[in-house]
Amino acid sequence: MHIPQVWFKLFASCFLVKGDAESLIYDTERGAFYPIPDEVAHLLEQTENKDVATVKATMPEAEKGLMDDFLQQFVEAELGFFTQTPECFPAIDLEWDYPAIISNAILEFDVDISYEVKHVIEELDELGCQAMQWRILYPMSATLLEDYIRCLEKKRVRQVEILLPFELTYQQPVLQSLVDTYARISRIVLYAAPSDSVDPGVSVGIYHRKKDIRKDPVEIIHTDRFYANLEIFSEAQQHNVGLNRKVCIDRTGTIRNYLNHATTFGNVREQRIRPMVCTDAFRGKWFVSNGMIEGCKTCAYRYACVNNSDLNQEAGKWYKTTPCNYKDIPTGSPR
Repeated sequence: MHIPQVWFKLFASCFLVKGDAESLIYDTERGAFYPIPDEVAHLLEQTENKDVATVKATMPEAEKGLMDDFLQQFVEAELGFFTQTPECFPAIDLEWDYPAIISNAILEFDVDISYEVKHVIEELDELGCQAMQWRILYPMSATLLEDYIRCLEKKRVRQVEILLPFELTYQQPVLQSLVDTYARISRIVLYAAPSDSVDPGVSVGIYHRKKDIRKDPVEIIHTDRFYANLEIFSEAQQHNVGLNRKVCIDRTGTIRNYLNHATTFGNVREQRIRPMVCTDAFRGKWFVSNGMIEGCKTCAYRYACVNNSDLNQEAGKWYKTTPCNYKDIPTGSPR
C-alpha cells in the first residue's frame, strides 16, 4: 500500500529566523514574533526540503512524538500546515524597492532655526518623501505649528510624527484638535514628560514620553520597537532599514544620514538636497544591512530592527558605534 508523502510548511507570510540567543518565527501577517527552541528551529529547517517521514526517520524514537507535538502546535497557531503538494505553495519574493529617492525624513526645529522650512518640505516632496518626523526643540506656538502642517497640503507626505516638549504652553485640546483636523498627523509625542503614557484625557494620538530628546538623542532599542511586517522584513534583507532612503536636517540646516551621526553632507541653506543624497557617500550605509554587522548578524531580530546607529568598518568588518539597548553586542570605536 502506497503511503503518500506529507510535508509541513510554514505559511508564506511566516519566516524562520535563527539567532545566537534565540530563534523566532516572524508572522508578518499578524505582526507577531514566536520564540522557539533551537532544536525546533533546526527541525523546521529540515522540513523546508524534506517530507515529515524522512525527517522523522533520522530522529531517535523518543523524539518523534515531540516533533509531531510541535508541528501540531504550529498548525493550531496558524503558522503552518501539512500538505501533499508543497510545490503548490511557493515562497514570497522578498525583492524590495521604493519608487523614489527618499522615503522618510527627520527635520529638527529650534527657536533660532536657520533654514526655510517650507522650502525644505518642497524639496523633500520632489524626492518622493512620504513620511516625516518633526523634532521641535522649543515651545513653538500652536499657530506656527499649524502653519507648518499646512505646508504638507497637496504633498506626497502621508504621515508626520510631531515631537514637542512637555510644557504648559501647549493646551491639550488644541493639540487634539490638530490631530483630529489633519489626517497626516500620525501622532504627537510630548517628550520630557513625567512618565511614559498615553494622555488619558484625550483620544488616541497624543503620547507622553519621559525621555528628553534635547539631552539624550540616542535611540532606545527595545522589543516593542521591533516590527514583524513584510515590508520591513523584505527591506532588511539587503538594506539598513534605520538609514535606508532617509535624510535628516538638523536645526542649523546640516544634512546627515541621522541627526547624531558625525558625518555631514552640506547644508540646505547653501545646497539643494537632491545632489547631496544622490552621492555614493551619502547612500553607502543604506546597503549595510544588519546581516553584515557584527553582533546584529546573529540576532534573531535582525530583520525587524530599525536602529539608526552610525556605522564604522574595521578590518573589513562592520560595527555599530552606539551600543545596542536590547542586548550587549560588539561595537566598533567611533572614528
